[in-house]
Amino acid sequence: MRFAPILLCMLLSLAACQKDETVAGLTTPETVWRLVNINEEAITADFTIQFDEDGAVFGQAACNRYTTTQSAPLPWIEFGMIASTKALCPNAELESRFFAALGMAESVEIAGDTLLISAPNTVLTFTSATE
Repeated sequence: MRFAPILLCMLLSLAACQKDETVAGLTTPETVWRLVNINEEAITADFTIQFDEDGAVFGQAACNRYTTTQSAPLPWIEFGMIASTKALCPNAELESRFFAALGMAESVEIAGDTLLISAPNTVLTFTSATE
């Protein structure tokens, strides 16, 4: 019985050291991922995504800021409801495609300075930049 408190402390310490198994565990909140391609189409409009340690996800689409959440373990990803501002702009169709792909995203991969978010029939390719 006297080992129970020691064992409990050890287990709690071990749990506290567990690495985040979501994409947030492979990046930092300061890393800004900039969209460079949707499938093979080069994107010149400013689209970004950032992953906070608490599961929050936020960024800039072509015209609007957005926020959502995610908590699925790697290599999976699933975003919650996406909230965004509603400014109109010439890139509205591209922005809609981007939000649709995020809403259907299934997997994520980070290799060096490249982040890939895959949805059915769509791959979003981002490169990293730290602000």
